[in-house]
Amino acid sequence: MEWIDSDALLDRSALEYRLSAGQYDAAIGVDHSPDDLEEVLQLLLPFAPIVLWPRSDARPDQGQLRGLVQERWHELPDGLAAAYRHRWGAHQHGVACLGDIRTVWHDEGWLEFCRPFEYRVVTTPEEEA
Repeated sequence: MEWIDSDALLDRSALEYRLSAGQYDAAIGVDHSPDDLEEVLQLLLPFAPIVLWPRSDARPDQGQLRGLVQERWHELPDGLAAAYRHRWGAHQHGVACLGDIRTVWHDEGWLEFCRPFEYRVVTTPEEEA
């Protein structure tokens, strides 16, 4: 698990260079919820099939989520459903839990399924006429 902080996101061209050079060759964690999350994901996903970040309403946690992810990595991604249910139920506000994580998790099986569609052009019925 490689973590990216807000400083690394400030210089997107340098980050993209490091990504393309293979510096981040494992799962990537963003240690905060960026305001431009969609752009960040578009940058990261071509280089990492697994990206994690905290919920937008998660409180600053001084690295607690990193520790939780490291401690419970063996449960992921299957353990996320139970963690989300726990967060919706008896979760104590302000306490970091695995349910505070959001993720895109493309395992190798999913990526193999997607490869034939990689360069496929999809048009709407209006465009075909």
